[in-house]
Amino acid sequence: MERYKVVRTLSSSFCTTCALVEDQWTGKRYFTKTLFLSNATKIHIHQFRMEIHVLSLMDDPYIPHLIDVIEEADQIMIIETLIPGKTWMKMTEEKRQFRLKKRWILELMHLLENLHAHGFLYMDLKLENVMVYQDHVFLIDFNACLPVGSVQVYMSSPSNQTPESLTQKRKEVSTDIYALGVMLKPFYKLSLYRLWCLKCTRKNAKKRFRTMRSARFYFLLAGHIRKGMCLLLFILSVFFYNILFFQSAPQDLIHDYQLQHHQIQGGIQEKTQRLLSEWIVQNRLRKEVLSNEENASFFLEQSIFSRSQSIVSYLLENIPESMQKKMPLQIQLAHWITQQEHSYDASLLIRSLQAIQEEKDIFNKGLHILVVEQLLLEKEIILEKEGRLLLENIHKSWTINEIQENKELFKEVACIHAEYLLFLRSREIQTSSLPQAFIESFQKEETFMKLFELFN
Repeated sequence: MERYKVVRTLSSSFCTTCALVEDQWTGKRYFTKTLFLSNATKIHIHQFRMEIHVLSLMDDPYIPHLIDVIEEADQIMIIETLIPGKTWMKMTEEKRQFRLKKRWILELMHLLENLHAHGFLYMDLKLENVMVYQDHVFLIDFNACLPVGSVQVYMSSPSNQTPESLTQKRKEVSTDIYALGVMLKPFYKLSLYRLWCLKCTRKNAKKRFRTMRSARFYFLLAGHIRKGMCLLLFILSVFFYNILFFQSAPQDLIHDYQLQHHQIQGGIQEKTQRLLSEWIVQNRLRKEVLSNEENASFFLEQSIFSRSQSIVSYLLENIPESMQKKMPLQIQLAHWITQQEHSYDASLLIRSLQAIQEEKDIFNKGLHILVVEQLLLEKEIILEKEGRLLLENIHKSWTINEIQENKELFKEVACIHAEYLLFLRSREIQTSSLPQAFIESFQKEETFMKLFELFN
């Protein structure tokens, strides 16, 4: 607990406290939620552990990432990534004529659909639990989640409870769809969206949308239908749009992605996660697109760099097996990212490091070793002597000029390598020193120098 210093208490109740904390080792700030066991009921403890379970399974750039869980005799603390945005509730309070963007609602439906795909219902959808940061929607506070098919509701807000929440009936996806309709209804007084909200909030669960996919389809349909526009014209317009879009040359698609990626603010990994998630939601990375070898190779590389299990899984499912055989190293890295267990094949890892060592493209070589070392650190894998020597040789191969040409990437490479060496030292494994090229290139970078100081 001494590692995380409280910067500011954000909220407090009789059994929980939420706070902003700072990691004394890295200087990063996180959000924490602490449950005091002496004041908590069995239901509070059960749902607190449920939140931990759900966050540990989910891997989406638009929900908090679980950093650590600290359990002590009298309390349990969850440490999550900090989302410094504003809730929809706060935005409505600040601006009387506040209007929701259609894209935000679609992003929210995508987050809920991802949760449902993991077998859980959110159960507490309200304006206070939806945040906007850098013009994207984030979903927070998963302590009311229940497995799909549960009959008992433990924690949810009275304002959006469904009729079946008060009974012992099974709770299905339509329960979250009802809450979504209740939340959005005040924003749509007279429009086709109002009819959509009414469909979501039917008292009979069987008369609502049965899946989030169907709810999203009709929401999009309502947005496209205007005065006198018939459904047939809408379908034809979508049909011709898809024909024109998917006939685009691979170079045009990749160029469009790179242009958008360059315009987004933030770190490389964060930008990659965000943009790939958007393109997947927009159906821009369908099987037809990924059946092109150039597209498949490029976007698989990007998914590996995103380190998002859900994004990597999507690419693996949609790239033809015949193409996967042509890129064995990328496929192996992709499978390691999606692998839940901490076990690994030592010989396969050695062969992968050897393949990385022989790569000619400096950027790809840096990208691949960054992903491998992040996975080693995350899964707490201790390389054998041969693997440690390969890792050392790879990092000593960079020249200062190569690092400067790809400085944003190599800053992350240097920091992750330093963290992994510190991890090995914590396990009493003798390690090499940090490469001199890293020290000279990043001696003015605060994060790297903090790690470097721990070596002395």
